[in-house]
Amino acid sequence: MPGSELTWTVAGELDRGALGLASEQALTSELSADENRSRAAVDPKSFFMSETDSHNVILLGTKHNQPSISLFLTAILPTLAASGVTHVGLEITSDQQPKIDNFTRTGSGLDEIDIFHAIDRPEYRCFLDTVRLCELKPVALDLPRSMWKSAFTRDEWMARNIGSLFQRESGAKMVVVVGNLHTLKRVDWLDATKIDVFLPGYLSRYEPDLKTLSVLSDCSDTASGSCQVRIKYRAAEKPVVLDARGLDLRPCVLDIIAAKPMKAEDITDAVMLY
Repeated sequence: MPGSELTWTVAGELDRGALGLASEQALTSELSADENRSRAAVDPKSFFMSETDSHNVILLGTKHNQPSISLFLTAILPTLAASGVTHVGLEITSDQQPKIDNFTRTGSGLDEIDIFHAIDRPEYRCFLDTVRLCELKPVALDLPRSMWKSAFTRDEWMARNIGSLFQRESGAKMVVVVGNLHTLKRVDWLDATKIDVFLPGYLSRYEPDLKTLSVLSDCSDTASGSCQVRIKYRAAEKPVVLDARGLDLRPCVLDIIAAKPMKAEDITDAVMLY
């Protein structure tokens, strides 16, 4: 261990004679914490198979302009379908639903769907095609541009559309794919006068009986190096999902908003790395 005062035997074991009791206890505590975090990490397939049993809605946050995110989501769509998911909520304006329905029915017209430029990539449209192939029902949730000056926020509009779906189809299971910020359970803003409610808040207000799970996500090809969660699991060769309860690492989504320091479990239920 370069730079360490600890010494190791040829067999790779710790030389206890060169280590004070306090240092040994500190090392043991650190290794134990690492092991606990590793045990808390599960693969996405196991996670979704488990959580769809106990939740009506999974809010799956993403980062825009990251093609790898769409490729990853495309890869897990069969797992979502196998786990009982029936609908995929999309960050596409709700006035595009007729075009989406036509594409779902005929397999043509994918290029006619109007998608926000921040997420409109070939990989995202491939994701939409795979939603159709997996026989999942795509639902355009977002606020139409013609209503941007209305009293509705985007998150409130999306929450109302989700609620309307469950009023029509009470047995539905939905995964909602939106930007990370939309999935936040709450934010303690630096500006105390700032009040923003995101999807989880509106869903609990309008549809309190729905069981909702929020999942932040991050990918390895992003530029930011400050995400403590990603730094901790940088060596992970496979995607993992971490339970936010007791996670003592700062999710990187807090780096892009003017928020006070918060525990991971206060803003999300889980963090997915891939």
